[in-house]
Amino acid sequence: MPKRFKNFFRNEADNMAGRPAKPIDMAVGARTKDEIESRAAAEEKLKSAGAPKPPRTLSKNQKKIFREIVKRLGAADTLCSLDDWILAKTATAIDKLAEIDAEIEAAPAKKYDREVMNARAKYTQDFYRGCNELGLSPQSRAKLAISIAERETDPLLDALGDDED
Repeated sequence: MPKRFKNFFRNEADNMAGRPAKPIDMAVGARTKDEIESRAAAEEKLKSAGAPKPPRTLSKNQKKIFREIVKRLGAADTLCSLDDWILAKTATAIDKLAEIDAEIEAAPAKKYDREVMNARAKYTQDFYRGCNELGLSPQSRAKLAISIAERETDPLLDALGDDED
């Protein structure tokens, strides 16, 4: 089979695995030096200068939530201005869920209202998607921490890295 087809099928198989791609400095596993360099260059091109900024369409409280998420994720150095929209969607979901929950607390009969509960389910889904995409869940953070720790301390990777020079 020609090499280009092998790579095509390998990439298709990787995509079908269902695992999200990680930034190259957090990824573990065997990679060539060229692959690491090309991925790092491609990731750098995608990063826009500056930190994410909340869109004007957000309410005051949603902007506060947006900035809090950016502040808390600042240490991970994974955000860029391309993340504005997922951050905005997540901040909106958090704000709307808080509003709906406050309404239900004030009028407990609303928990039987189909429209209220459907809206709550929609915003909950948006919230969980945002947590997954931004690495806000404990599971996502644990996976990132494991990847970083393995990358920093794997002697096999260190030995392989020395041989490629």
